Amino acid sequence: MKTVKKLYLAMTRPTGYVAVPVSVADLPGHAYAAPSSALTETVTAHLDAHPELPGVIVLADGKLFGVIPRRRMFERLGHRYGVELFLRRPIRELCGDLSHRILMVHPDTRIDDAVYLALERPADSLYDPLVVASETHAPYLLDFHTLLMAQSQILGNMNNLFSTLTRIEQLLERSADFEEQLTTILDGLRQVVPYHHAAVLPKNARGIHLSDHEVVTFTPTIPIVQNAIYQAVLQHNQPIYLENVEDAPGWDVMGSIADLRTWVGFPLRSGKTSLGILSLGRRTQSPFRRDEMSIAETFSQYISQVLQKQIST
Repeated sequence: MKTVKKLYLAMTRPTGYVAVPVSVADLPGHAYAAPSSALTETVTAHLDAHPELPGVIVLADGKLFGVIPRRRMFERLGHRYGVELFLRRPIRELCGDLSHRILMVHPDTRIDDAVYLALERPADSLYDPLVVASETHAPYLLDFHTLLMAQSQILGNMNNLFSTLTRIEQLLERSADFEEQLTTILDGLRQVVPYHHAAVLPKNARGIHLSDHEVVTFTPTIPIVQNAIYQAVLQHNQPIYLENVEDAPGWDVMGSIADLRTWVGFPLRSGKTSLGILSLGRRTQSPFRRDEMSIAETFSQYISQVLQKQIST
């Protein structure tokens, strides 16, 4: 049997792929940038060759100088004397001429919050790309259409919540496959409460680890009852929510999930019997809303049913 080196006893879903984005950092962006000294004709030639680019980031001494959306650039060059004035001049001159308010958002910004901020812009800037940047992330452009598509996906999944729960209930009735049941529940949960990490941590000695390529059953070496944070969830029999894990003493010993930034643990139980923990986490500091917590707790009840059946067989 292959040894799985994990701090937690878990069924862990792959963290490299996120079906539903947690924040704007999970959306595809465009990092095309040009120095402020670059000729405008060089930039326009690149945009012509890459129609998928929503614009260009202009840098001065390696720092953000400005942003020129594709639409604005070609509109200005198409106006009277636009080519004569700007085409063979440094791009900084066109950037200054098109000076307007740039919407800059942090990579941790939730999709719905980013959409709200984008729609608050003046009508003539509504379809401009957003700039995603922070002190530790180089700026890149997020196409407004991509952002709206992500929000549409999230809203569509939420509207299908009832059918998702119905499908899970039907699966629990017709299938006794432990791995299939838990995988289906966690995948359904991710559609309505996006996460970067999820794990089912049984209190007993048997756990399963899921990776992209294989399913491995293993006997963990460190029980969750020996972990202070997990133990607190079990003892209080209540969810424990860490909006910023850096404020939690002892989080640095959480092993392979120590890179998370927001975390919540739900107790799994059958009556008064403690069965384990549902662990959900996000690598970005994107807080779980109250409605998301309520939905996740509903899914944790289905997981408890699966664990109870597994114990009983």
